[in-house]
Amino acid sequence: MSTIKSDNTNSDNHRGYIQNLSPIKRSRNQNQWFDFDRQTSPSKLRRVVGFNIASHSTLQEHKASKTAITLQNTKKNDNNQIIFNQQSMVRVAPTFDIDFDISPSVNLKRLYPQLSLPKRLHLKSSPHFKSIRK
Repeated sequence: MSTIKSDNTNSDNHRGYIQNLSPIKRSRNQNQWFDFDRQTSPSKLRRVVGFNIASHSTLQEHKASKTAITLQNTKKNDNNQIIFNQQSMVRVAPTFDIDFDISPSVNLKRLYPQLSLPKRLHLKSSPHFKSIRK
């Protein structure tokens, strides 16, 4: 079981874009929760686990509009995941505070942890087809 600690870091560290927002789920003991990735740079995602169900629709709106957000009053667990609970808030981040654009990328390793991708792919192109070889 992981320990949850107050996350008293500067809110600058909690700015970013919402990626991969899940629907609301129900745990074995019937608690509702959801998760998403917060994009903190052009190539970095950080997992957020949410229990503030009332904020889920707001997060969906910000994700759909590709609006940068700031998370406030969050906690952090031993796995370095952000816990977004009933005391947590989401706010629109001023655009001048974000120095990167939202990336349309999906974290394949998170979606398919068993996936083993080759380190290097060589592409061979022709006008009629493309093939991939290791």
